Formats: sequence, structure tokens, C-alpha cells
Amino acid sequence: MGRYVLYSRNLESAAPAPVAAEAAAAAARACGARVLGQGSGTVVIEADAALAERIASQLPGWALTAETRAMRVPTPPRFKAL
Repeated sequence: MGRYVLYSRNLESAAPAPVAAEAAAAAARACGARVLGQGSGTVVIEADAALAERIASQLPGWALTAETRAMRVPTPPRFKAL
């Protein structure tokens, strides 16, 4: 299992996307993927690579990329000893 980002290729154009993010998330859930989050034009899913590719191929105007970004935990500030 890996994390993948589905994104609408139509974000640059003025035309509306053929499939909305809500519909893309619903399609991913229907195929058995776990939807981790969604925004305007993006959906983050957790699935096998083959399943993620199949979901992306079913959504016209959407592309797929592996999620490579991890959450960073900020380092607390260090105070000098007095």
C-alpha cells in the first residue's frame, strides 16, 4: 500500500473539470481505496499501485502521482542557558 495524489489536469484552464473532486473521491472509495484527504482538484488516496492506476484511468482529466512529501515536525526553539 502506498499513498498517491490524484490531481485534475484542468486546474490551469478556465474550463471546469469533467469530474469534480468529490466525484473522484467517491470513485476511489467505490474501487476500494482509502481516501485520506481532498481539496479543490486533488484527492489523496491510500491504495496499491495497480489499484491507483486503475482509478486514475477511470477518471477523465485526472492524473496520478506518488505522494513523496512527509509531514515535518517543527523543532522547538532552544534557549541559551543563563
